[in-house]
Amino acid sequence: MQRSALATCMLIVLTFMLSGCGLHLRGQQQPQAADAQQVLSIEGGNRNGELASEVRRQAQGYGLQVTNDAGWRIRLDNVAQSQWLASSNPGYSRNEYWLSLSLELVIMHKQQTYQPVTLQRQLLFKDDTDALNSKAHEKQMIIGDLQRQLAAEILQLLSRMINNPPDCDCDNDES
Repeated sequence: MQRSALATCMLIVLTFMLSGCGLHLRGQQQPQAADAQQVLSIEGGNRNGELASEVRRQAQGYGLQVTNDAGWRIRLDNVAQSQWLASSNPGYSRNEYWLSLSLELVIMHKQQTYQPVTLQRQLLFKDDTDALNSKAHEKQMIIGDLQRQLAAEILQLLSRMINNPPDCDCDNDES
């Protein structure tokens, strides 16, 4: 009986110690800048497009300042939207299409340019020729979703680079 009470007491103490030490379960984490004063600039042929605007909006939400000249830069090139038939039914005026948004992303820091990355997101769109007006709006909403997804992925990649640059010898930092 004493052994059981001692084991229960030890379990309770261990539980409090683990909860107090900052143990956290893994989960989806939002990108964070290494420094609250981190500054980002967006370059490339699509720096003024809708995707770049979404990147700016999300970056500012994460505390990144977006300027025209910064140490960390991203270049958005070859932003392309495409659509192709997924399925068709000859007896109906309804077809399914895949909508795709892709781009080439290059992350740069000072004089260092990292390997380009091609990102792509796709969503299924059901088109109905009898409801053209509502479907055009729905299609724009899907494209907006694709832009939000890509912007979040761009900022996650940038966050990883900011917090652990590939050219950094972070293990030997003295500071």
